[in-house]
Amino acid sequence: MKNRFVAFAAALIFAAFTFGITACSELFEEKDVYPQMESLVVADGSPVVSPDQDDKTVTVSDEKVLSAEINEEGKLVITPLKPGSAEVSFFDSKNNTYVTYEFEVTSKGRLVQSSEPKSVPREYTVSISAMTHGSVTADKTTAHAGDTVTLTAIPDEGYRLGTYTVTSGGQAVSVSGNTFTMPAGNVTVTATFVPKTYGVGDVLLKDGSIIYYENVSGMTAEQKENAIGVLYALDENGKPRGWLGVYNSIQKKTGCWLDWAKAHTTGFNTKFEDIICTPSTSGEGAASTATFTGDIDGSDNWAYICSIDPTASANAEENYPGFHYVNTYAQTFNLTGDYADGWYMPSIAELCYIYRNKDTVNEVITALEGTPLLEDGYLSSSQSTTTDSVWHIDLKNGSLSINWKYINPLICCVRKFTEGD
Repeated sequence: MKNRFVAFAAALIFAAFTFGITACSELFEEKDVYPQMESLVVADGSPVVSPDQDDKTVTVSDEKVLSAEINEEGKLVITPLKPGSAEVSFFDSKNNTYVTYEFEVTSKGRLVQSSEPKSVPREYTVSISAMTHGSVTADKTTAHAGDTVTLTAIPDEGYRLGTYTVTSGGQAVSVSGNTFTMPAGNVTVTATFVPKTYGVGDVLLKDGSIIYYENVSGMTAEQKENAIGVLYALDENGKPRGWLGVYNSIQKKTGCWLDWAKAHTTGFNTKFEDIICTPSTSGEGAASTATFTGDIDGSDNWAYICSIDPTASANAEENYPGFHYVNTYAQTFNLTGDYADGWYMPSIAELCYIYRNKDTVNEVITALEGTPLLEDGYLSSSQSTTTDSVWHIDLKNGSLSINWKYINPLICCVRKFTEGD
């Protein structure tokens, strides 16, 4: 009898040493009296879950073989019930993983850990809340902590995305553009949708989509790289006037002297009647209040010049260097597809609208790492009532003045407004 007791004790000590399991009380009887079996605690020297952790759920693959729970100390307690094998899984909050143990209850009433524990990262759920005027989808319904989740907003007709809101456990999760990093917890996603209106500072991307001014600070590096225009003004009805090119100026110090038309050329000596635009006032500060008569839309001014001077388009670089710059703007800055053309030199009216919003426009262009407008003179495409002169603006003080066509101030490029995706 003594030898038998020693053998049982040695076997149980060996199992505890090998598999990390210790008995809570006396040894098992070597017979199939399972109700007399004692519960065992998986001992690893520390709690397997945090005592204050909400998720203390334990999953057992076969509850007829054994049962399992997390005790008050946060340790896994196993109770054998009958011979057989079962897996036990629980969440290890210390390592943010799910842990699975395989156990076997032998016919002799022994509880054996039959393999090393397996750990897999925990997946958390991504839930989308109900919302009005649109919906949101996520590229993942579950994700591990640290994964990137991408959101897609689908506004109803006449609406656009306002803001995304992502929360986890009552705490806000930072959203950058339309992505966020999955925290160690389930998240809930919602969004607001607002009436589709535009404002100064909205940004046009190469794919035709629009980043609204209030979201510019959250633009990704890729979005900034693909930005091509900034909305520079709205008309009296709230309709966008147009896009100012992000890369919009050539500075004199670069050696680029961009005349409207070279002296003594056809362009210099021609009064282009249909592109005359006259402000109601001139001089310092006039750009802030001036109204205009004549042609205020500069988008077709070059085409009109070419119709009057057929040699213009054939030799623009030599005779109309300012227009040549805007005509090749897309090529210079690698704009392709829908935005490979359509850029033009603004009329004096359009330059005044830009002047009135230059602070906001420059704020955005700077954020996009583009070329801000300078407080200097800019050339318009508007003919004055004097044959050899055109209208200029000084963006420093809003001064409007007439100068020779061969005077070469700075130039910016604009484009007609187009709807975003």
